[in-house]
Amino acid sequence: MTGAGNHVIPNVHFRKVNGMTKGGHYRAMFRTWFDQAARKKRRSQNRKTKAAKMAPRPVAGLLRPVVHPPTQRYNMKLRLGKGFTLEELREAKISPKLAPTIGIAVDHRRRNKCAESLQANVNRLKLYKRYNMKLRLGKGFTLEELREAKISPKLAPTIGIAVDHRRRNKCAESLQANVNRLKLYKSKLLIFPNKSGKKGVKKGDTPKSELQNVAQNTLKEIIPVERPTLRVKARAITSDEKEASAFKTLKKERTNMKYDGAKRKKAAEAKAE
Repeated sequence: MTGAGNHVIPNVHFRKVNGMTKGGHYRAMFRTWFDQAARKKRRSQNRKTKAAKMAPRPVAGLLRPVVHPPTQRYNMKLRLGKGFTLEELREAKISPKLAPTIGIAVDHRRRNKCAESLQANVNRLKLYKRYNMKLRLGKGFTLEELREAKISPKLAPTIGIAVDHRRRNKCAESLQANVNRLKLYKSKLLIFPNKSGKKGVKKGDTPKSELQNVAQNTLKEIIPVERPTLRVKARAITSDEKEASAFKTLKKERTNMKYDGAKRKKAAEAKAE
C-alpha cells in the first residue's frame, strides 16, 4: 500500500544488477552458451553413433503400447506405456518370453480395464508383426523340409542345397514355403555328369540333349525370395461403408453394455416364473 498523496509509487524490487548484489559490489552470474553450435554437432554425432550401435534394431528401442494417462485431467490423452500386458500378447499370439527378444516391451503389472484399449494394443502388436516379418536367406534347409521335398540329406550338399542340422521348423507356413522352394529348385535343376562318355553318366543326371547352351544362374539368391507387399493401395469407398455409421454402432454397443446386467436379470426372473 502507498501513502496518501501524489507520490512516486515505491518499487523496492528488481534492483538486483547482473543477477546478484552484495554491498556495493555487483557480481555478474550469467550462464553463457557459447558452445551452442558445438553441442548441436555433438548431439548429432551421438545420435549417429547410437543408431550404428543398435543397427539393425530401431533406434527408439522396444515397441511400447498406447495407454491413457491416469487422473480425470489427462485420461483423454494417449501416451506410450511401459509394456504390453500378458492378455494383449495372448490375443496377438506372441509368447511373453519371446516378446523381449523381438523388440516388444512387456509390463507384468498393468491390467486391461476396457476392451477398446485392449483391441487397440492388439492391433498395434499385429501391425508390428506384419512390418517386422522380413525375409532373408537362412543357413540351410532343415531335415524336415528335405524330407517333405523328398531329397536325401546326404544328396542335398552334392546338388547345391545347404543343410542346417540345428534349425527347427516352428510353424507350418515357413515349412511349406521352404518345401515349395526346394521343389522349384528341383524342377529347374540340371545335373552335369562327372565324366564324359557313357560310363560317366549316373542315375539322376540330366540328359545330354538338355545340357546344350545352358545359361549360368547369376542371381544373388539363386531363386528370388518372395517378399509380401506391405502397402495397401487406395480404393473407392463402397456404398455399404458410406451407409454405415461408426458413431451409431459405438453408441448402440455402449447402451447394450450399460443395460446388459438389467436385461440378464429380467431374463432370469422371467425364466424362473
